[in-house]
Amino acid sequence: MIDHFEIKVAAFEECRAFYMNALEPLGIELKWSDENAAGFGLSSEPNVRFLIEKGVSNSTCHIAFSALDKRQVTAFHEGGLSSEVALLTP
Repeated sequence: MIDHFEIKVAAFEECRAFYMNALEPLGIELKWSDENAAGFGLSSEPNVRFLIEKGVSNSTCHIAFSALDKRQVTAFHEGGLSSEVALLTP
């Protein structure tokens, strides 16, 4: 499953306030924040699962999937490469 993901936002302060309010009913809270980034996670666990970072809104995003071990990481990578999608590089 998805372990964590990060997006860039142009209006950082406004987005941090928005997500703090919008995610609270879902049991998601602000775990940490500084002037450039903020991390959110479930109230019931210490992990950060969703990050916002100050940047341009059309920047790339970062999505990380969980793996139990190196074998799964290798299989995931090989599976992606075998799809022959031009975006992926070894």
